[in-house]
Amino acid sequence: MSDSTFSRARKLSDKFGVTESSPAIRRTVDKEQKGVIRLWLLSLQTGHEYKALQISARTSAVEVVKLLLEKLEMVDDPLRFYLAEVSNKQGVPEREVAGFECPLQLQSRWTSPTDAKFELKIRPSGVIKVIAFVPGHKSEKKAIAVSPMTSCQEVVRLALKKFSVKDNPSNYCLLECSSTNAERVIGDGEYPLMVQSSWRDANSFHLRVAPPRHQSSRGSDSVFQSPDRALPSNRPSSPPSGYSLATSSDNIETVRAQNASLWVELESLQPKVARLESLEQTVATLRSAYECLQESVAQREQHEEEEKARLQQEVEELRATNARQATQTVGVGDEAVTLIQDLEAAYSVRMSKLEDAVRVKTERVQELETENATLRDKQVKKSIDGLPQEILSERDKRVEHLQENLRSQEVVIMTLQRENAELRSSQDGVCGLQLY
Repeated sequence: MSDSTFSRARKLSDKFGVTESSPAIRRTVDKEQKGVIRLWLLSLQTGHEYKALQISARTSAVEVVKLLLEKLEMVDDPLRFYLAEVSNKQGVPEREVAGFECPLQLQSRWTSPTDAKFELKIRPSGVIKVIAFVPGHKSEKKAIAVSPMTSCQEVVRLALKKFSVKDNPSNYCLLECSSTNAERVIGDGEYPLMVQSSWRDANSFHLRVAPPRHQSSRGSDSVFQSPDRALPSNRPSSPPSGYSLATSSDNIETVRAQNASLWVELESLQPKVARLESLEQTVATLRSAYECLQESVAQREQHEEEEKARLQQEVEELRATNARQATQTVGVGDEAVTLIQDLEAAYSVRMSKLEDAVRVKTERVQELETENATLRDKQVKKSIDGLPQEILSERDKRVEHLQENLRSQEVVIMTLQRENAELRSSQDGVCGLQLY
């Protein structure tokens, strides 16, 4: 798209009140933001796989192509090239980046730098041959590749660069010359490649210094020679849609009116484009928030897993400690049971001996009582009142002595029973500790 087209677009935007501060064309990122994009040069034989450019958020795709050609030091028609947004995901088609779109803004909407890339593509174009007649330079012919959308003004500027002429392009004009030396100045709004497509003879283009009257009025009907040498001016002023090279007989004014209507329609679509960009920015913000939420959930799950592992480790340590304590308690309990069993065995033996002794003593006391009773009966019957008192007193002493021995044995038996009760109580405590 030529500078004249941009100037017409600026006039239309001023006419309809669409400015850079209008919501219709306000961008969703900071216009002063700068960044770096990579342009893959698969269509060019430059020896470079890609080139990196630092641009601002408001640099359009058309300006990016011009910057790239300057960086590569290529004198070529920028309208022959366009940027394509190529996705690295399967099933996503390649998309041509419109000239007014800003690549840095498009790149900022990618979720990852590897999601897509920008490639420089070449449009269908043609070649025109221009002969330069410039003072101070020898006349020579050069082939210039241009697109069907390249205007005469852009071709003049490009031809001056090709011929290394450093001068104002407005001082030069492009002429259409026939085989009969008839000449016609091509108007600024005409497209040389479309003019060439309508030729039937071997015509050519000449680059010359424009006369003063032509410099002041760049009309499409200006001629250098007399009218009888002038070529007819009914040449197509704009290419048909799809960049077809077929000839067109549309009137220049009709095409201009159509272009104006298209620009009006484009301006009417600007609010929708701005709304779409706002929605895309909102979606990007929501996607970023969703990714942050996913990251937070993942961190929380990881923290929960670590806490769960720590608790599991503490449980295992407690189980191991309880097992060691249980093993130690079982060992102590076994020793206590063995000791109690030994004490019970010794107590049983001692009790058995004491019971035997008590039984013997009891039997002896019973025998003595029987003898005493018998003697008392005999004393009564035989009236042993005359027996000596010494015998009776000795017998009474023996009976008292035996009774005292019997009481002492009963005290010993009670002591042993109390000790047995204490041993049983201590055994129950040890058994309870073992069960715990």
